[in-house]
Amino acid sequence: MLEAGVVQRVCALNLFLHDLYHGQKILQDGVVPAGLVLGNPNDRPQMREFSVRFRTSVHICGIDIVRDEQGIFRVLEDKARTPSGVSYVIENRHAMQRARPDLMQGIALRPVDGYGIKLLEALCDIAPQEVDGPQVVLLSPGIYNSAYFEHVVLAREMGVPLVEGAKLVVENERVFMRTTRGLFLNTRCIGGSTIRCSTRPCFDPSSCSACLVWSVPGGRGISRLPMPSAPVSPTIRRSMPPCRA
Repeated sequence: MLEAGVVQRVCALNLFLHDLYHGQKILQDGVVPAGLVLGNPNDRPQMREFSVRFRTSVHICGIDIVRDEQGIFRVLEDKARTPSGVSYVIENRHAMQRARPDLMQGIALRPVDGYGIKLLEALCDIAPQEVDGPQVVLLSPGIYNSAYFEHVVLAREMGVPLVEGAKLVVENERVFMRTTRGLFLNTRCIGGSTIRCSTRPCFDPSSCSACLVWSVPGGRGISRLPMPSAPVSPTIRRSMPPCRA
């Protein structure tokens, strides 16, 4: 029941975001006050009419669920921006299995070892269809960020490079990663994806009032390059019913 509800909720969030940046029917019908959205500092006018692949804006979502005094499940918060914490789930499970493997016997716990692989598959799904073996990187603000441990664990679990903004370069509508052997072709316009682990509002400093140490100059332009679209991501389709507007 919980799983079906969470899947339905994430599907609804993606449909909501798609509508806000396209027809805005939910605002026109008065279901959500327009001022609540258009006056929000997190609204991004630069992304109007930009269709993300598979209409999936929320690729990772952390949903806080509790039981109330009647035993009914309630949602406290949808963390759809930059949810963190899964690294502690993975590391704690590994630690428990090493220290007390007997505790897991006879308990129907779902494994968490495959999280990194599933996340990597989801990120590869949003790369251009015509590209085989897309390169994925994890963009982090760096070692002084409070969630840097999470960034390291996720990059390790996926087997992808952990980079900061200074390590990515945009040239001729291509994204390159700086390496010890020179520039390496990287992101989505030529076959890859970038997972951003920051709560900062923008990816490209040209669309912000200040240049941020983790941002990538020209990154927003790369995001707007034409890409094929479909109703829903294949990765999500394997675990959720079709989304209907």
